[in-house]
Amino acid sequence: ILVVYGMWCSDSRRELPHLLKVMDEVRFPSNQLTLIAVDRSMEIPPGVKQEYAITNVPTIMVRYRGLEMGRITESPRTTLEGDLVNLLAPLFPQ
Repeated sequence: ILVVYGMWCSDSRRELPHLLKVMDEVRFPSNQLTLIAVDRSMEIPPGVKQEYAITNVPTIMVRYRGLEMGRITESPRTTLEGDLVNLLAPLFPQ
């Protein structure tokens, strides 16, 4: 999971702690979670905006073996947990 966020952004300040709590609850491996803080222009760190096609923050991307499975941008469609389950479901068929 890759998260691009801005500490100046109210959506990031709301969603990032919630995401971290969920990741802690499910014992998600911390080495599989990447956090990238950006400035208001989303140009620092250099190239992050283009590399990950960032338009808004926070952007939470679920990536598997280099492929993007999906993303949550600004706020979840349903709930953070529900959206993550929907993004991860193809990786864990029942």
